[in-house]
Amino acid sequence: MAKKEWERGWELANSGKWKEAEEEFREVISRNPQCALAYHGLGRALEQREEYEEALDYLDKAVGLGLNTVEFFTCRGRCHDHLNLYEEMLDDFQRVIALKSYDGNAHYYLGKAWNSLDNPEAALAEFDLALRGGENTALLHYERYRLYSDLTETDQAIASLRESLKAPIPLPNADWHHTRAHAWQGLECEEEAVADFRTAIQMEPNVTRHHNCCINLLWNMERDDEAEALQEVMRQVEQGEEEDTMQENKTLIYPLVQAHFGEVPLDQLNITIRTFPFRTAGDLQKAFDSLEAAGFRIQSFHATQQNNEPSREFGQVYQRDRRNPVLAVPPKYQEIDIGEEEPVRALKDGLWLLEKEGTALAVLYTPSCEGLRLNLQAATLNGESNEKAVHSFFQHVEDAVKNSVCYRGKILSLEYHSMYSGQGIGVMVHKLRQVRREDVILPTSTVNLLERNVMQFVAQRPRLAALGLAIKKGLLFYGPPGTGKTHTLHYLAGSLAGHTTFLVSADQVCHLSEYITLARLWTPSMVVIEDVDLIARDREQMHSPLEESLLNKLLNEMDGLRQEAEIMFVLTTNRPESLEAALAARPGRIDQAIEFPLPDSVGRAKLVRLYSQGVEMNDDVIQFAVERSEKVSASFIKELMRRSIQFCLVRCDGPLVLLKDDIQLALDELLVSGGSLNRKLLGATARDEKIGFA
Repeated sequence: MAKKEWERGWELANSGKWKEAEEEFREVISRNPQCALAYHGLGRALEQREEYEEALDYLDKAVGLGLNTVEFFTCRGRCHDHLNLYEEMLDDFQRVIALKSYDGNAHYYLGKAWNSLDNPEAALAEFDLALRGGENTALLHYERYRLYSDLTETDQAIASLRESLKAPIPLPNADWHHTRAHAWQGLECEEEAVADFRTAIQMEPNVTRHHNCCINLLWNMERDDEAEALQEVMRQVEQGEEEDTMQENKTLIYPLVQAHFGEVPLDQLNITIRTFPFRTAGDLQKAFDSLEAAGFRIQSFHATQQNNEPSREFGQVYQRDRRNPVLAVPPKYQEIDIGEEEPVRALKDGLWLLEKEGTALAVLYTPSCEGLRLNLQAATLNGESNEKAVHSFFQHVEDAVKNSVCYRGKILSLEYHSMYSGQGIGVMVHKLRQVRREDVILPTSTVNLLERNVMQFVAQRPRLAALGLAIKKGLLFYGPPGTGKTHTLHYLAGSLAGHTTFLVSADQVCHLSEYITLARLWTPSMVVIEDVDLIARDREQMHSPLEESLLNKLLNEMDGLRQEAEIMFVLTTNRPESLEAALAARPGRIDQAIEFPLPDSVGRAKLVRLYSQGVEMNDDVIQFAVERSEKVSASFIKELMRRSIQFCLVRCDGPLVLLKDDIQLALDELLVSGGSLNRKLLGATARDEKIGFA
């Protein structure tokens, strides 16, 4: 009789050839997608290869095809166990019991599931059933030990663990004995713990963690001679590991660094540490790229690793560590978006061996453990002339950060995630909307205040500083929504040559200290906080300590600036009456409030012309638009002209000529069809409902 198509796969599986079995079952499924036993076999092979999630995908398909066997649900239950899906595991093994009136292995797994689901009574009942049925394994007794330990029933826990010594272990391995040794320690059964640790050492003589745990236990038991003897064995293992490492062509770092300094002791080196904000990674990379141009000869560069982490202390790369040697590894880079066509490819960490005018210098660059700072450690031999080389290095780095080729003069905000492309951003560079002077349409008084308090103030800073006067400044832009506050900020950011602008949203005020750190670093700068009333309203209107904490942070940062700080704070609000007096009514924090009112008739005419460029329109139409848009914001007029041009596009096939009818249709749509909410959104108040009607 011919073999069924799935039998070959099960023969391979029963021989332990799981990879070949997997390939065979996939081939069967490709020919016959309805073969339930092939899905079961593929799931079984994937389980053995510890691909539990994928295994479940195929096992679930077998259920859909009607498979209902003890072997199948046992396999799926084990997968659920490995993935800690205990409800599903419970269901699988209950099905096994339903199909087979008694199954000791199933009762064992049911006990595990109930224990993990915090039902110790049900777990004990299942474990008892398993034992009565002959399921007498070390694993079962270990599970009973865990259960009794959780119930703090120490005597029963010890008894269960002792029973595990008598019972067979299904798959003997060193990890099992190591784990049980720690269980003995928890029960203060030290002799039994030592025995299990020694068994683990016999099974895996080259795994030092077994040695190390046993040594520590022997020290605690004051069996010093045994501990020292085992420690010597471990040293020999470690020496072999180090030799194996060298044989595998992995480069040890410490001989290179010691040779660089003539193999002097570590205490004869002078190590200087500087810390930079992690947002400056791009600028630091510019400094590294220009080391040779600054007179530093690079003898060698290495990325380092110890215990799968970069070396964080210079002593780690200078001294020999037999147990965890520092190795050279391929350098790791991160691409950082700086708002230009090409990102900066910045190192994550590294070690440079440098020479400057005959002075040996080593520089270790690593992120801090929490990742918020970047640390540079420069080491050289003791001596004044050598220290000059260190000073020269840090001066080169600080100049690169202060000059900030990456960010100076741009509009920035801080980000706490990565781009969809995987590039790191850290500092988000915003595209500047070009706003010309003639596009800033405001009352003459407002324009004059802006000119004196921004443009003239910035131009006069050097002379003010020479007179000992403050060159920091605080401005408050206030007025109804849509009156040009943000529009004017774009104009200022584009007009203040060399100024770096920081945009701080209300929800980021908790990070204001970091913003100010960078604003000081990349001066002259402008710090903009829009809608400041969200975090700086009157204290009597606050409802939580957190709100007051954010306000205090803002006040403290503004007060903490030195007089010579070339930093300008610009705060905006639509509700000046709600601001905390400590902010709005105190010179030194806010030096000038500038109102942005609704545009008058002259301003509205300019806005109509500005937002209808490219469309022909006579003076009568302009006047019509001005008359129908009284008491509205500049944003309303911008939208009005866009809608009017849309109606014009529908009407005109040839040259575009805007008519009064186009404007009237737009007004009707904005103010009538859209209802009161639309009027409010567009900057027309309830009292202005007459807008748009003759």
